[in-house]
Amino acid sequence: MSSLLVDSPGLLTTVQDLGREGFGPLGVSPSGAADPLALQVGNLLLGNPRGAAALEMTLLGGRFSFPEGAVIAAAGSDFAARANGEPLAPYVAHTIPPGGSASFGPTRSGARSYLCVAGGIEVTARCAKVMRFPWASRRNRIRATQYLPQRSKCCRRAKLCAPRSARNSTGSLRTLDNLCSQTPST
Repeated sequence: MSSLLVDSPGLLTTVQDLGREGFGPLGVSPSGAADPLALQVGNLLLGNPRGAAALEMTLLGGRFSFPEGAVIAAAGSDFAARANGEPLAPYVAHTIPPGGSASFGPTRSGARSYLCVAGGIEVTARCAKVMRFPWASRRNRIRATQYLPQRSKCCRRAKLCAPRSARNSTGSLRTLDNLCSQTPST
């Protein structure tokens, strides 16, 4: 099983998916990604299910290594993402070679950026605790030197990118009509 290594977690990095709906009457919030559209687009670019878990970074990104390599996509706000020192275009699938890394700097716009990995991040019972309100407890945060397992690569690896017509002048994604009109699935 592949994994990613958290070299530096940034200000506040958590594992997020689309959350858990339907528990409001019990007083449990749905939690999940703060920008569910960005998470879904990043996952779809990699051939993952829309709700696959990914890393959500807030205001300041981190640095992540891929000992076995990976296919990744940066989605959400512009955090000046780089792969092996080279600029990483947002909303495009990128292949990271074994031993490669990806880094995210401070935000240039917006508050949250997502690092999506082909196959998604494996969420175990131990990991599932982080998919709630991240400010509720410090122990929900991702820590340096933490290994996060990737799900098996059984998902198809689509080499797609969002159409230019869906981006604004800075390259950020505007919207994808077919994504907004469908109900998310996990």
